[in-house]
Amino acid sequence: MADHFEFRKSSPAIDSDIQKALKEGDPITEQWMANKDCGTPGAIYRTAIKPDKVSLEVELPQDNLLGMSEEEAVALEQEIHNAMEVILAKFF
Repeated sequence: MADHFEFRKSSPAIDSDIQKALKEGDPITEQWMANKDCGTPGAIYRTAIKPDKVSLEVELPQDNLLGMSEEEAVALEQEIHNAMEVILAKFF
């Protein structure tokens, strides 16, 4: 089983492409991601996949979230949760 992948690109358009690819059973690989337009230039994504745990860390190139309100942070947290839920749902 994969232990570590690092993807550097994501955007709403890529998210819909990912959902489509997942429905069609296409693997989401680093090469697949490299062919997509970057919505988060400079961001470094670290994903660890284990049998009982999936973790994601995103290192931002600047203080992109500096000044974010608590309400905005809660909304972002919910969006991240929802996105991961869509991706992981096929394993349940």
